[in-house]
Amino acid sequence: MESPSSSVVSRDELLESKKEHQRMRNRMKQKRHRERHLSERDALQAEIVRLSHVLTTVAGPREASALAAAKRALKALRHEHAVTRHVSEAMTAWVATMLPRAGSPMGWTKTTLVADPTTRRLGLDWFTQHLYHNTDRMVAYSGFPSSGSVLDNVLVDAGAGHVDLIGRIQVDYALPFEAAHGVLRGRIWSIMRGDMGADFSEILDSEATEAIAPGNMLYRRAVRSAEESNYYVCREFATTNRVVFLYGNYYEDERLPRNTSWRPRMFWYILERTSTATTRLRVVLYNAPYVVNDKLVSWQDELVEDGIDVTGLSEEAQFRKYQALINEDCDPKVLESLNALRIDTK
Repeated sequence: MESPSSSVVSRDELLESKKEHQRMRNRMKQKRHRERHLSERDALQAEIVRLSHVLTTVAGPREASALAAAKRALKALRHEHAVTRHVSEAMTAWVATMLPRAGSPMGWTKTTLVADPTTRRLGLDWFTQHLYHNTDRMVAYSGFPSSGSVLDNVLVDAGAGHVDLIGRIQVDYALPFEAAHGVLRGRIWSIMRGDMGADFSEILDSEATEAIAPGNMLYRRAVRSAEESNYYVCREFATTNRVVFLYGNYYEDERLPRNTSWRPRMFWYILERTSTATTRLRVVLYNAPYVVNDKLVSWQDELVEDGIDVTGLSEEAQFRKYQALINEDCDPKVLESLNALRIDTK
């Protein structure tokens, strides 16, 4: 197994070629959401007009029953139309909060979970679906080898003096896929719940997450400090030969205190069948640069904040100090994650 290390991986061409494609996909998804809500709204409005016409033309005692039924239907449709219009307007406002960040593999990561109950539920579902559909992209961005064990931290150049930090784990198990999933599922969910985490954590919106993905989803707040909380949404997606456990944090939750210090964090645990008797786990622990008071923090800023003296050092020498700082802080965390995922097959 490779020993924990840190290296610079520049993939500007990969980012440039895929960034615009991903933004286009996001725009098309958002456009389809809006068009669907607008179509439903227009259909309901047309039905209201039709029933209103029925109410003005139906007359006589023989039509009394039909008239009463039409009134009830009209009232229900008006209510449904109002709800649909409200959701459409709320979704439009929510989409407008998604701000792009140059260099990010996700195109943007600054997402708000809104307070409105209906749109909030859609936001929980959409964000986890978005993470899931970017699983392979993040594996490629992280630079995993096609075989062998991996345990390290990688620094990826995000441009303008900023770097993405990615913890990587790759391990093969001499176990069939179903057996490995049976052993690891509870452990991974314990990690996603924050059972052993040092930060205070509380589960929120259980009714909404249970309605979206029964038994396979949760939303929680992990308090790191008075200035920073992680608003994590977690979910499991399963297919015949692959299970993806993932979680990521929102920039803010409109129902909870606003972050003045925040770091986009998104994590994937990808369990795959590699043969009838073997299974592979890949773990992507993605951390974007910190955002403090709406300003991205560079790696050089981090050195200053941590009290590292870089006076007279070249930029290359400064970066080596930053690498050492990252190794010291993150290598034990990645190793701890691996230890929680070991399976003794003897």
